[in-house]
Amino acid sequence: SQYGVLQKTLQRLLLKYYNDQGFPAKRLKDLPALKRVVTPRNAFNIQKFCAKRRGVDWEFSFEQWWNVWEQSGHWAERGPLGYVMCRKGDVGPYSVENVFIATNRFNASSRRSKKSGLPMGVRREKSNNFSAVYGVKGEKIYLGMYPTMEQAHAAYLSALGEGAII
Repeated sequence: SQYGVLQKTLQRLLLKYYNDQGFPAKRLKDLPALKRVVTPRNAFNIQKFCAKRRGVDWEFSFEQWWNVWEQSGHWAERGPLGYVMCRKGDVGPYSVENVFIATNRFNASSRRSKKSGLPMGVRREKSNNFSAVYGVKGEKIYLGMYPTMEQAHAAYLSALGEGAII
C-alpha cells in the first residue's frame, strides 16, 4: 500500500491486539504506531472488520461513514484515548441513523455495569433513590442523590466533563 502496510498485515495486527469483543488488548501501547499509517479508507475497513467480528451489522458505505467523521470535526483526535464512533444505546447496526461521535471515555461510561444493570457512576440506595459517584485517584466522590437513574447518570457524566458530539 501507499503507507507500507498491507491489508493482511493490518488484519494480523488487529487479531493480535484486539480481543473477541473488539476491545483493545493489554498491548494497547503498541497501537499508536499503527494509527499513523491508517488512511480513512483503511480505518473504515478496520472498523467494519471489528464490527463483523463482534456480530454487529454494518450498514455504512464508505462515503456515509466518512461524512459522519467529517461533520464531527474529530477525525484527527480519534482513537482509544480520543474520539470514537458509538452506537446509540450500544445496540443495533452501525448506520447513519444509529451512530454519533463521542469520547471513548463517554462511550465507556454509557455502558451499563454488568452486575447491577445500572449505568457507570450510578448506585441504587436503600431508599430506592439513585446516587451518583465517581472516582479520582482511588477516592470516591459523592455527587448527590437523585430520584431517577437517568438524573444520577447525567450528574456523573457532567462531573466527568465529557459529552457526546452528535
